[in-house]
Amino acid sequence: FAGFAWDRFGDDLLAHDLRTLTPSQIEVLQWLEDQLTAAAKAQGNAALKNGQATIFALGLIAQSHGGRLASRFARRALKDVPDWVKLPI
Repeated sequence: FAGFAWDRFGDDLLAHDLRTLTPSQIEVLQWLEDQLTAAAKAQGNAALKNGQATIFALGLIAQSHGGRLASRFARRALKDVPDWVKLPI
């Protein structure tokens, strides 16, 4: 995700349109979604709602890359995230 245009494609990602992602980015995203789903179960939380794992995973990825535009996207993606999701990746 280094160099990803969060400002250009952020709205698409939040609308679950992942066409701008490369196959390797989708692999990373799916892996992190699986980790979030497993963490939800381990924490005894109800399953994440449809699409939440994707948005939260994208937010965590953006957060880990830093930068003004990635940070702005991360704030938008993680605005409704439960406290237990804010795990370092």
